[in-house]
Amino acid sequence: MADVIARLREDGIQKRVIPDWIELDQQITPLLLNYCQCKLVAQEYYEVLDHCSSILNKYDDNVKAYFKRGKAHAAVWNAQEAQADFAKVLELDPALAPVVSKELRALEARIRQKDEEDKARFRGIFSH
Repeated sequence: MADVIARLREDGIQKRVIPDWIELDQQITPLLLNYCQCKLVAQEYYEVLDHCSSILNKYDDNVKAYFKRGKAHAAVWNAQEAQADFAKVLELDPALAPVVSKELRALEARIRQKDEEDKARFRGIFSH
């Protein structure tokens, strides 16, 4: 996918098919978000974090990038970052509240489960 995006940029510049960087970038952004969705499914979370962050550096109102980055943060145990991204999703599009609530509940459940597993694992170590 990165090769395709690089090729689009080259073609747009060399052939002047797309005369302006902003227009080119606006055409590439949806492709990159689709790529990020594929990477989420493939559990390649750090790539999602990188690409979504690069999108958000240019377009700080991109709801999809915040949502996908929030999901990736949640998957790699960056709970505070995930919560911040999901809060931004709600700020930008309150209609997504049910979906965001579902993601936050899933994150909280994973954290509780991990805490219980950690307690069980360390219970034997410190009781002797």
